[in-house]
Amino acid sequence: MQRFHMEVLLKAKQAKEEAKALKAKRQLENCYDMIPATSKRQPVAVTSDQQDYSNDLAAKWVAQSMRPLTIVEDPGLFEWIRFLTEDLGGIIVGVPGATQLRDDVGRVVAELRSSLKARIRISFECFCITNDIWTSRRAQSYMALTLHYLEEDFTMCNWTLEVEIFPWMHTGLAIVSGLKAMMER
Repeated sequence: MQRFHMEVLLKAKQAKEEAKALKAKRQLENCYDMIPATSKRQPVAVTSDQQDYSNDLAAKWVAQSMRPLTIVEDPGLFEWIRFLTEDLGGIIVGVPGATQLRDDVGRVVAELRSSLKARIRISFECFCITNDIWTSRRAQSYMALTLHYLEEDFTMCNWTLEVEIFPWMHTGLAIVSGLKAMMER
């Protein structure tokens, strides 16, 4: 068959692939048909309090998951959020840009830092700190300060309090100086 009728085999294979693609297209179109028709409804903008809360959630997500700030400017993420909010939910929510997100993350970090300081003063009788120094692939040194403690039910907890660039040589005097600066904050 392959020797004398290769063109027939190729046409059959092509027809089979086209039928498979058509079936997938129909299934995809059927999935979109299940989405309720929201075009009749006019999307409503969220209140400023709801927008602020949404921005806070985005800032916490970026900070806790260590995502880059520019993730909110990704076209795919933006389109997905727009689909969920405007098409399905009938609401208009603004997505913060990287600059606004940077400010929001800074504010969230400051709030968390002050609440953690108050919690340390009130709740912890004993805790320990550790530090870590490393160099990135781009030859940039960093130092981190982590707080460790036990809760009343003996659950072990830790918080990374600071991560900052460590521009000095990794000598004992430089490390002590960096740790003192971190502890004062």
